[in-house]
Amino acid sequence: LARSHPEAYRTAYPRAARLISSTNRPGRLAQYLAGRQLCVATLVIFISQLTTIKGVDHFLFPLPDWFQVLFLQFNLAGIIVVAVIGQVTPQLVAQKDPEGLANGISITLLLYVTTAFEMTGILRASQALTEAYGFC
Repeated sequence: LARSHPEAYRTAYPRAARLISSTNRPGRLAQYLAGRQLCVATLVIFISQLTTIKGVDHFLFPLPDWFQVLFLQFNLAGIIVVAVIGQVTPQLVAQKDPEGLANGISITLLLYVTTAFEMTGILRASQALTEAYGFC
């Protein structure tokens, strides 16, 4: 939906039309994408810490030591679940119904949150690296 005309969606998808108008401003889509990546990375780390099981000698049933370290202490399973729910599923939904997804209030809130992340200045280093790459 990026770079499309919001007027085409104004009656059927009013929130999506406002979202398109907002992201069509210069640099706004890049801000959203950078903020979204930071948001996803932060959530993966946070949920990984919440779901890590440490100091357990045995689970519900005996498991090999390597499995306990990899999946319970390092929490590979939690990271995979967060990546599937937080990253892959929304992309697949957006592929099937981009207008419907963009019309949801959760996407509007996500735009504000990710833009706020970007406005903190944390991502300025990536902008500088991108501009430096352009000179190469």
